[in-house]
Amino acid sequence: MQHHRLGIGITTSTLQPFRFLDSDRTCVSLGLSYEPTDNLSLDLAYTHIFIARRSINQAEEGSRTLVGSYDNSVDIVAAQVNWRF
Repeated sequence: MQHHRLGIGITTSTLQPFRFLDSDRTCVSLGLSYEPTDNLSLDLAYTHIFIARRSINQAEEGSRTLVGSYDNSVDIVAAQVNWRF
């Protein structure tokens, strides 16, 4: 028996200071379960997290100014074996 899963999630960052390196994120997940026998199942999952581009132009006391932008993304792969006894 096979089972398929799909998920989408969206989060909005409430952190504004650049020190926290946080941005809005969109997650897309796919999963598959396979049961070759009644007491054994195999699970495989993949998630990709799209992280919104963030720009910074932050002046600190004195003469330091941090100017730039960054892009990030995350890939997560998970596998699991379940044995019921």
